[in-house]
Amino acid sequence: MSKSRSAWRCLFAFGMAASPALSAIINVPADRPTIQSAIGFASSGDEIVIADGVYTGTGNVNVTYDGKNVTVRSASGDASTVIIDCAGANRAISIQNGETSAALQNVTIRNGFAGGGSGGGVRVSGSSTPTISGVVFIDNLADGGNGGGIIVEESGNPLIVGCTFIGNTSNGGSGGGICVRGSANATVRDCLFDRNFALAGSGAGLCSRESGHVDAVNSVFHANVSDGGQGGAFAAREDSTASLVNCTALGNSGGANGGFVSRDGSVTTIANCISWGNVGTNVGTTDGGASNVSYSNVGGGYAGTGNIDADPGISDPNGGDFSLTSGSPCIDAGDNGAVPGGVTTDYAGDPRFVDDAGTPDTGAGTAPIVDMGATEFAGSAGCLGDLDGDNDVDLADLAVMLADFGCAGGGCAGDLDGDGDTDLTDLSTQLSLFGTVCP
Repeated sequence: MSKSRSAWRCLFAFGMAASPALSAIINVPADRPTIQSAIGFASSGDEIVIADGVYTGTGNVNVTYDGKNVTVRSASGDASTVIIDCAGANRAISIQNGETSAALQNVTIRNGFAGGGSGGGVRVSGSSTPTISGVVFIDNLADGGNGGGIIVEESGNPLIVGCTFIGNTSNGGSGGGICVRGSANATVRDCLFDRNFALAGSGAGLCSRESGHVDAVNSVFHANVSDGGQGGAFAAREDSTASLVNCTALGNSGGANGGFVSRDGSVTTIANCISWGNVGTNVGTTDGGASNVSYSNVGGGYAGTGNIDADPGISDPNGGDFSLTSGSPCIDAGDNGAVPGGVTTDYAGDPRFVDDAGTPDTGAGTAPIVDMGATEFAGSAGCLGDLDGDNDVDLADLAVMLADFGCAGGGCAGDLDGDGDTDLTDLSTQLSLFGTVCP
């Protein structure tokens, strides 16, 4: 691979000196034996593609990106096929040298360890802005620090999307799953935090602290435990800030505040969320913290526009199904204006704005109204793409779509993605669904 890759680069450098550098794919272990050696060989823009297997030991743990904007990913696209096992002795990966477009995709990181420090699985720092997507974090530990799964600090600003955090622990710190601290920021979307721990700390699932900031969207917090701390699902502490939109917190525990908590002068904005069945308060404040809550379902009630207190009707949270059941009071009850721009799908990857014909709109905005919680109810009649209501997607529905094509300004019959118009994206979705028979 090295000779071939070098030859190609020389050829193009000779004939096309003014052209942009070509990216290369470097296979591990076929081309380079370890992840670190592949990064060392790579240039920014290259992809490190890892074959199926378990990777451990020198060169596969304590990996750094060395300031290079490379992508490290599994070959299969399935996180379960590539496991980086740190053997309880090392951190897996650090992205800490100002990388602006580095990526980590579709691998499993387990048994990571940061002793007397932070970030058992991954550390993002040094103003780096990577994308971490489809990564599974299992049983990673920050012993005496923060962020069992991921620590974000020192002006780090990652996008963390579609990741799963199970059994990660911060011992004596905060954020069993993720901790964001200091001048750092993080955007967390479509993630699951399940059975993580903050021992003698706060925010077993997710925590912002020491002026850090978190934006969390379409994420689920289930059965996380802050043992001796607060905020089993989420905690903002020490003058930090956070925004939680369309998140679901169920069965978490943490002292007096098992759900979402703001403390120590921190401020959290909560919209379109479900916090229900957590031990202690579902949304709590202490020590000068503030939570601004709207269009959310909070067990025990919470003051704010559009808030309700009613059984959300979650399908089977202990079985991993966080969808809404028919008749849920959370259907069509959120605030469209609270959903960040560009968010068109829910936690499960399904369309985010879907009207349920059998439920009155109690939320805010132009129909279709977003649901509360991480998942969107698909509708009690028909299905996505069934525009004539006859329980299948056929030529008649395509005719409706084509007749409505170009509609804008809301209320469009063919607006499948809920962005207020009928365009090529909707047509593409319609074609992909052609032939579907609705349940």
